[in-house]
Amino acid sequence: MEYLVFSFWFMIIHTAAYMLAGILTLRISKDIYEGKSRLMDF
Repeated sequence: MEYLVFSFWFMIIHTAAYMLAGILTLRISKDIYEGKSRLMDF
């Protein structure tokens, strides 16, 4: 049972951490990827 609780919290914490990292990265580099004067155009 301890393993299941550990696995659950491990997945939740890492999912939240990766989402936070992605949000912060997008917020920092928003001018590169979005807007009319963007630097990268795919």
